Order: sequence, then C-alpha cells, then structure tokens
Amino acid sequence: MLLSIPSILALTYFHLGSYEETVLLFCLNWMYNDLGGSDEDFVTRNLIIGAAYVLYGSGALRVAAAANAEGHTMNAMGYAWSGVVGAIIFTTMQVQDLKDQEGDRSRNRKTAPLILGDLFARWTVAIAIVGWSIFCPIFWRLTNVFAIIPLSLGLVVAVRVLCIRCVDADRITWKLWSYWLALIYAFPVVKTRC
Repeated sequence: MLLSIPSILALTYFHLGSYEETVLLFCLNWMYNDLGGSDEDFVTRNLIIGAAYVLYGSGALRVAAAANAEGHTMNAMGYAWSGVVGAIIFTTMQVQDLKDQEGDRSRNRKTAPLILGDLFARWTVAIAIVGWSIFCPIFWRLTNVFAIIPLSLGLVVAVRVLCIRCVDADRITWKLWSYWLALIYAFPVVKTRC
C-alpha cells in the first residue's frame, strides 16, 4: 500500500486525468474500511458505496474522454446519469445484505435487514428497483422495446426479494440484481446507438 497508493495517484495525475476521482475513492475506501463505514450504519454504508459508483463512472469517463482525439468532456447529462447511478446504488445496495444476515449479525454489522427488519428491508429493495426500472428509460427517452427487458428483470428481482426468502434464493436474487444493474448501465449506449 505504501508504494501502490502514491504510484496510482501519480499515474492518475500525470497520465490518466482522473486524479480527483482517485483521491476521493481512496478517501471513501478509508471511510468504508478503516473508519467502520461498512459496519456502523447501513445508510452511511450505502452513501459511501453510492458515491464510489459515481466516482468509478465519472473517472472512467474522464479517462475515455482524455483518450479521445476530439477532446470530449463529460456533459450535464453525463453528470446527471452519474447521480442517478449513485442513487440507484444507495437505494438498492441492501439487496446484498439479505443473503448473509447471520454473518452480519455475528459481526455486529448494522445492515438494513438487521436494523429495519427483514421484510421492511425487502420492500425498500423491491420498490426502489421497480421505480428505477420505470424512471431510467424515461430519463433516457427510450422506446418501450428497450425498456421492457430491464423492467421485466426488475420485476423478477422485486417479486423474488419479497416472495422467495431463504439464503440460497437471496444469493440468486442478488445475482439477478447485478444483471438488472448491468442492463440499466447499458441505457446510455442504447440511447446513442438506437
């Protein structure tokens, strides 16, 4: 760590152009791991993770824009979409806590299912996923054809999170959430290509 952190900071400052995001990601990593942001409060944890996703995306876009010979930069829509992605993560990340409540309880982690209760935490995930599945195609002004697949998978995740409640099922639901999120991430590409 003593060598890798300064090396990465130098690389992002002098070559890649994503120094600010890298510094902030290092700070978030410190808050999450060393200051207990992952254990003390699920809201803090989700905020840290949501902010990290915003920085991952904006940092990658900065690197891609800098590599582009035409000198593109991130526009207002890109910043707004980064904020939407952060909000999606903030409001749905507790889906990963459903599958390991026993482990989290033994480590005294303050996750949403343990603090809010299993059923209420599940409802927060289901409602958020359905809401984002509707909002994101509207945000990108996509036709129904391109909105139906993420919405369908989002509905599957929402129904599963509410109706099929056991550790093995929650692991599968978490994986399906990851696929749903990947489809949501594809919206900007779909918008530019279709």
